[in-house]
Amino acid sequence: MRRYIPRIHREMSLKSAQPADFVSLQFTNKPFWCILYRLLCAGYITSVFGACALTSGYAKKVLIFLTYWSFTILALYHITAFVNACLYRNDDVHTTETASPNGLRWNFKLQWVLYNIASGAAFIVTAMFWTVVYDGSGVTFCNFHLHAINTCFVVMDTFVTRMPVYFRHCLYTVLYAVVYSLFTVLYWACGGTNHKGKPYVYEPLNFSDHPLKAVLYLCATSFVAPPISHGILWGLYKIRYSYIEKRTSSDEQTV
Repeated sequence: MRRYIPRIHREMSLKSAQPADFVSLQFTNKPFWCILYRLLCAGYITSVFGACALTSGYAKKVLIFLTYWSFTILALYHITAFVNACLYRNDDVHTTETASPNGLRWNFKLQWVLYNIASGAAFIVTAMFWTVVYDGSGVTFCNFHLHAINTCFVVMDTFVTRMPVYFRHCLYTVLYAVVYSLFTVLYWACGGTNHKGKPYVYEPLNFSDHPLKAVLYLCATSFVAPPISHGILWGLYKIRYSYIEKRTSSDEQTV
């Protein structure tokens, strides 16, 4: 087991990125536009989260759902990105961060980790809700925003910002999914119920009546879905990167 620890540490490393990538937009270097974009995203997502949490009727039960876990992390990512954009100008991070032998500062690492988890989780939440949880009872404001707009924000953010994406960082989403899976098991074992009084968080996680199905579902959610989800994110990043490379090459030829 010990021989795998250094490898896992390398795979989860957060050093191979430029600090300016975290406080810049794709098509402009002006800090004002990045700050404005981050402010609008953070404000909108936080407002939606608060409105849906307060009007859902779930009371404190909102804390047990993967949807609200993941939307919370999405909101924290955008808030962190907004704070970083306000604190650091592009010129500042270029001159003070790239020469640092210790790599990125902790606040940029925090932003990157939150981005990886929020982005990977968004695709999973959207896919799971519309294929497993949704009962056809109608689309509400909160259903639409928590299970569709969340992914739209991730896709938009990937193309609009310069956030770097590495496939190996799917390990953060795997870890997040494992933590949530363990929570659902402990919550069931302690006699917890969902908002309808049922002894499980989601119907597929009915350990009392269908333990094998529940275990298989958790395994798929923890170890199959995250690599697929992060693979989609990585693919979007590659499309963005390819486009920028072609545009840069075209601009150089024009000059």
